[in-house]
Parts: sequence; C-alpha cells; structure tokens
Amino acid sequence: MQGTIVKVVNASHVFITPDGSAYDVFGHRSQFVDQGISFDDLAGRRCEFDVIKSPKGMTADNVRLLDGDKGREHGVIDNVKEEFAFIRADGQVGERIFVHRSEFLGNWPPAPGTRVAFTIGLDKLLRKRAFAVRREVP
Repeated sequence: MQGTIVKVVNASHVFITPDGSAYDVFGHRSQFVDQGISFDDLAGRRCEFDVIKSPKGMTADNVRLLDGDKGREHGVIDNVKEEFAFIRADGQVGERIFVHRSEFLGNWPPAPGTRVAFTIGLDKLLRKRAFAVRREVP
C-alpha cells in the first residue's frame, strides 16, 4: 500500500494517509525499514507500507520512503578499517564522519572512494556519526 506521511507527532511517531482513504494509519519509528532516518522532514513524503492490526488499531509496518534520498547526506567512503570507516561528506572540507559496520547496509567492507548516502546523527558522546549508510546507485 502507498500513502503520504501527513503528521509527525514527535521524534518517533507519524500518521500516514493511505492513497484513496480518509483515515490515517499510525506508524512508529521501529516500523520503518530505514532505522537511521531523520524524522525532522518526513511530513509530506510519500511512502510504501503494510498495514497490520495491533492492540491499538491499524498500524503501518515495513514503512519505506518512496522519494529516494531526500533529506540524506552524500559523500565518499574514506579510510576503511575492520569494524568501521570514515565518510568525507560532500561540501564539508576536512571533516570525516564515523560509521560503524553495523550501520552499513550492504556488503562490508566498502572500497575507499565508494559513493554513499547516509543520515547524520549523534552518538552517546554527542559526536557526529553516520547511520543507515548505503551505496549510491549510479
């Protein structure tokens, strides 16, 4: 099923209006396929999802954004190690962003110079970190 995210309640809840429906479906951050996504700019974005029955009613599950990498950063893999790598983000001279292999969607290790799309967040020590990193499709 496809629809539009019409409201972001807080950093972890959304309401989605399925195409052709007058009723919204609730969605939680844990039900998004891309766990590293920023909820800051989700309102108005198109998505695809399954609807499941939960104790609180109908809920969106396996939510996937349809409008590509909107809201994501882009860069190049640099300095790959066994368990982590660094990304040089486009337009950010000299800054490298840490990415752990658990956040890399695809085969590890990526080759240095690989173009990637990712979401920037903060780790527990408030340092920039890349989440939901995936290779860009040429």
